[in-house]
Amino acid sequence: MESIHLAVKKPPKANKKGDLAEVCGSGKLHRYPIVVIHGFGNSNRRSASMRKYLQRHEFEVYYIPLPFMALGDIRKNADLLEKKIAEIKILLGANHLNAICLDEGGITLRYTMEKLHGIPYIHKVIFLASPLKGTYMLLFFALFTAARQTFPHSSLFRDLQQEPIDQEALAKYHSIYPRYGLLMFPRNSYFLEGAKNFELSWFITRFGISQSRRVFTLVMDILETDIHDELDRESRYQEVRSRLEELDRAIEENPHDGSLFLLRGKFFLEMGYWSRAIKDLSLAIKLKQGLPEAFYLRALAYRRKIDYNENPIQNRAIADLTRTINMKPGFAEAYYQRGLCYALLGSWNDAMSDFDHALILNCDFYPAYLARGLGRKKMGDFRGALEDLREVLRLHPDSQDALHLMEDIRL
Repeated sequence: MESIHLAVKKPPKANKKGDLAEVCGSGKLHRYPIVVIHGFGNSNRRSASMRKYLQRHEFEVYYIPLPFMALGDIRKNADLLEKKIAEIKILLGANHLNAICLDEGGITLRYTMEKLHGIPYIHKVIFLASPLKGTYMLLFFALFTAARQTFPHSSLFRDLQQEPIDQEALAKYHSIYPRYGLLMFPRNSYFLEGAKNFELSWFITRFGISQSRRVFTLVMDILETDIHDELDRESRYQEVRSRLEELDRAIEENPHDGSLFLLRGKFFLEMGYWSRAIKDLSLAIKLKQGLPEAFYLRALAYRRKIDYNENPIQNRAIADLTRTINMKPGFAEAYYQRGLCYALLGSWNDAMSDFDHALILNCDFYPAYLARGLGRKKMGDFRGALEDLREVLRLHPDSQDALHLMEDIRL
């Protein structure tokens, strides 16, 4: 069992030229999007501080609300969670996702990982004060199905304990919990044999754990461990250094050239620095009118900051993509990206219209077929969904996402 002593790490300050050391030494380009899952009776407000903190540090974060505040059957919620995570993966076009679970949300994801299809594309799971072996804390809420299922000897935990945890899943688990927290019983429920367990040595409540900057620092460290294993860091440093210095010199010599800010903004976007990309692209738009590419690229950066509670009408990514389409009506990718924004915000009718437009402009645009197939499946048009997914497989025969969706429709 590990005892963690952490000091608060302040985020590095950027200098006027983009803080070269931070850009070159960072793994932002190789960060995976994060899904956040709440627990029993939680609302989005519980995780809001953590989500905002991670977003400020350029993580791409998506909140998954469970029905009725996760008070219902955990098995049903696990099934819904699996589908929702698969949906986010398809819309983002991501190979892997990370997951952060609050409280009893960890039980839901654990059931999904171990008893359903396993979500093989989950890279890491971080449990924040999650009673992974059951708890009696919800005894006074036994009227609710989920509360009864969290008891250590419930049928749900008997189901989980029937077989040893798959080693592949266990290697992904990271449990963070306080040593001196109140209302945590049984105390060994938060420690999971074979997983990476982090016992916090200072006093903190199980509710405060989702508000603590020290915990957020630990979460960031876990998420960024091993992301450089397959990279030649020195050669990458030299390559990035050369490119950024070249752009900085050009901007110093021509500070009113909007096209140069466009190039540096595109560079920051490729590196995973959404905020800096937005700043440079905004300057490009201000200095040089008629740049649809600047609006498009800024929209891609804004899209990484989408909040599920945001009104699509107020979404800045959608606004920029609409400007891009007005300036360049034949740009299929802009319609597709706007459709993704609408879909992530739950406005599927608008999303489907944009996917249709993208495919009219580019009939071989397989990501749009995949997204539209997902939308048709959600809306009950199974025949249309299968047609789209067959098109995906015609254009991209190795698409596992299309195959999984087709299997789910057949079921």
